[in-house]
Amino acid sequence: MVIEFGRYSQHALRAIRLARMLAEQHRHREVDTGHLVVGILGEDGSLGGRVLRELGFKSRRAESVLERLYPAQPEAPGALDFSEPLRDALRLAIDEAHWLAHHYVGTEHQLLGIVRSGGGQAPAFFREHDISADQVRRMVRRLIQSGVMEIDLESARAMGRLSELSRRALNAAEHVARQNGHDPLSLVHLLLAISQEQRSPCRAILAESGFRAEDLKTSLSKPNPPTGGPVDVILYGAVEQADRLGSSYTGIDHMLLAISLHVRGRRILQMYGAAPKQVERRVRDIIEC
Repeated sequence: MVIEFGRYSQHALRAIRLARMLAEQHRHREVDTGHLVVGILGEDGSLGGRVLRELGFKSRRAESVLERLYPAQPEAPGALDFSEPLRDALRLAIDEAHWLAHHYVGTEHQLLGIVRSGGGQAPAFFREHDISADQVRRMVRRLIQSGVMEIDLESARAMGRLSELSRRALNAAEHVARQNGHDPLSLVHLLLAISQEQRSPCRAILAESGFRAEDLKTSLSKPNPPTGGPVDVILYGAVEQADRLGSSYTGIDHMLLAISLHVRGRRILQMYGAAPKQVERRVRDIIEC
């Protein structure tokens, strides 16, 4: 089976690389599900790593368990392949992402794939920590249902099939953030960039709705401006809206629609004079023309 990594989040890709490094470091015969569990645990900021840590996993103990579960080879092996159980788990991770209607595959989906497959040494790894597959599954789903996602700007860009104007808006938003010394890029930077993109009808939609772009621009130069949250959540929502509306690309109109539908986006629009419902209605009129 050929494993497609194009939809993988950066966290998920790094977890796989770390799993391979662990197998090489300990002179193991192949990369297995147990290695990926430790790789996920070691990937800071990942949703899967958060799940494992909340369940009581510790990196130092996890590596010790890894050494006991897999015998070291007398000599360092050459290029390591994935075990069949790991390949099966990665296939199921894609399946889990599909059933959750997620447009990316993250470490949370990798964990769901691992516990669903039940193959390799991952089950023994979980038993060593007195953790059941159901506990892992429940913790992952609880975080997903609470709205936690694992997607970053780089991943969203790669998977989003962004139009030329969308890329211009993102570049402009990054420029605004840098100018004001802000990190990370947030919803307000993107909203300001959309309001200034003269080639898009979304600029006129915002102006007609009463949006005060200059007030937002001024507020960004002051200490502790409102951010509206990370922009990656909006990009994820834009990709989702584009898919739902049958578009082959993600445009500025999908971005503005996602902002008008997001709770923080609506709050920022209202804060600067715009009516979110009016913005949503006008954007839908344009998309559906």
